[in-house]
Amino acid sequence: MLSKKNLYVLITIIFSILFILPFIYVLRFATLATDDFCRASSTSENYVSVVKYWYFNLNGRFINAIITSIPVYDSFVYQFLLYVQFLVLGILLYALIKGIMRIYEIDFKNYRSVFLSVLLFIIIIANAPSLYELFYWYSSVTVYLYSFFFFILFLLFTMKEYSGLKSNYFLIAILIILLNGNNELFIGITNFLLLVLLIRHYTIKRKLKTFLLFLNLISWVSSAAVIFSPGSVTRQQQFHYGGDFIGSVRVAILYGGKFVLESLLEPTYLLFYGFIFLFIYRMVRSDKAKYLKPLYLILISFTCLASMFFIIYYATGLFDVRIGRIGNIVSMVMLIFVFLNITNFAVYIKIKKNSIFVDTLYPAIAVLLIFMIVLIFRNKNYADLQSDFANNRFEQFQDKMQKRESILKYTSDKYLVLKPVKGTLLLKSGDAYLQQEESMRSCYTSYINKKYNKTIKSIEIKNH
Repeated sequence: MLSKKNLYVLITIIFSILFILPFIYVLRFATLATDDFCRASSTSENYVSVVKYWYFNLNGRFINAIITSIPVYDSFVYQFLLYVQFLVLGILLYALIKGIMRIYEIDFKNYRSVFLSVLLFIIIIANAPSLYELFYWYSSVTVYLYSFFFFILFLLFTMKEYSGLKSNYFLIAILIILLNGNNELFIGITNFLLLVLLIRHYTIKRKLKTFLLFLNLISWVSSAAVIFSPGSVTRQQQFHYGGDFIGSVRVAILYGGKFVLESLLEPTYLLFYGFIFLFIYRMVRSDKAKYLKPLYLILISFTCLASMFFIIYYATGLFDVRIGRIGNIVSMVMLIFVFLNITNFAVYIKIKKNSIFVDTLYPAIAVLLIFMIVLIFRNKNYADLQSDFANNRFEQFQDKMQKRESILKYTSDKYLVLKPVKGTLLLKSGDAYLQQEESMRSCYTSYINKKYNKTIKSIEIKNH
């Protein structure tokens, strides 16, 4: 008979193979698209000049300009980095769970942390509005997934600081700059949490903690560098409905609250939340564990999420956080805060001893099994993956892209008209953007000229 540890390991391996590994396999079919061509075609120029151009003309994400201007657009390197991101995400989810359990002083074995990190990974995949923009398109990955990596590390710091544990403040200062400078959606979260830590320390000690004040200043300066950059100002002028401060506050509170409630009450994920609660509750030893006041943590969490909604609406005048890469990052950040609040509430209930829950894992296992069955048959992302595999769409997509590359490599024409390539349900070719935007076609032409040493004047994507 399998020991408890070996059973966890077996289930973790099975879940990883069934629910994560197929998405990693799909990476072999990923190709450069849209914004990637713009970055790839400019990497041969002076590196500093390229970064300055992005910052002063396109947007204020100075860290992202530094990252994406690195010449990594060779097909092998491109795909290698996409593979690495899966490994990094898994490691950071594991580190997050270990960190949370350590702060709450819950005795959590490593194999349980790996098991939970795999489940969180599966939820991220299942809940993402656009897996293509989350994992398979490098330009989007650097802005959103990399920022999520920075966010996890920053959240661990704030929790350690709140609990009185030691942190490396120099590394945290660098992390704050990385997070604020890579994606403006996290500016509100970063500044708010740092301010909470500063005020809390002053309230308790009746004096300001110098380094916390320094971290706040670092955050304000790096935020200002993004918000007031010439590139950000130029970019916001493209959105005529943005810039409404009062309207943005209203949207953040009302529509943000509506979004959070609808997401929490979605039946499929209610099962997952129920499992997490029962699982953590079972692991808590009431004589050791700590907790935060549940309402206090809920208010902090909602304020963080609301700050993201505020920034989205203020910058664009639009509020559709259920689609694309913005939907991806909002859903992931919300998942982390929900996990944190469920953990906190499970500890609170166990310590208060006013629960009617049976102290056994059997209910949690039953809920988990139901959730996984529902996920297999009802989740769109897993259904799309199954359909793509069943209809051999990945190989067909790869074949069409290779034929296009062959045409481009050996052509002597100066003006080309190519047929659009249809992507799969999971992967996109990017041709829709090439058809719609002249700037993207220009980048694509420059990229092909650089790659194959051509002097093509223009490339059009249209049906003959």
